[in-house]
Amino acid sequence: MKNYIKSVVALTVICSVIAVLLAITNSITAPIVEESIKRDTQKALAEVLPDGKNFEAIDYGSENLSPTIIEAYSEDNGGYVFKLQTKGYASGLTIMCGINKDGMLVGAKCIASNETNGAEANYGENFKNKNYDNVSQVDTVAGSTLTTKAYKNAIMDAVSAFQILSNTKGDS
Repeated sequence: MKNYIKSVVALTVICSVIAVLLAITNSITAPIVEESIKRDTQKALAEVLPDGKNFEAIDYGSENLSPTIIEAYSEDNGGYVFKLQTKGYASGLTIMCGINKDGMLVGAKCIASNETNGAEANYGENFKNKNYDNVSQVDTVAGSTLTTKAYKNAIMDAVSAFQILSNTKGDS
């Protein structure tokens, strides 16, 4: 019984020390990670909407936007960037989509993916200079139908969200 208590106490002390060390490590690295995420986000925003100025995250909670939209940003020129997350062949397909004030897609880029054959890497190029009326005409890629169909549907969600938000913005 004494050995059992000693073992429990020893394991408790070890776990407590490790927990404290992990907490200290997290407090040191959290600001670094947060800054890296901000920098990567700003880079992605500038890539998909190069003429955008002063990107600002917006709260779209009161709007009825698709659940694929996980973040939205407005910019001074009237454009929007949407961060979208969907499931193609695998979950975690994350896309940034930039739409200018005229409703024209300026850029779309896959920023994270668990897909298997990589078709999503350059698929966003197919959406450049498309708008609400012709984005649905972009073809899916044979051999990557699930991935490219999910990508396309997410882009269509972004275009619909643009229409909702730009109409709302004009009403206020």
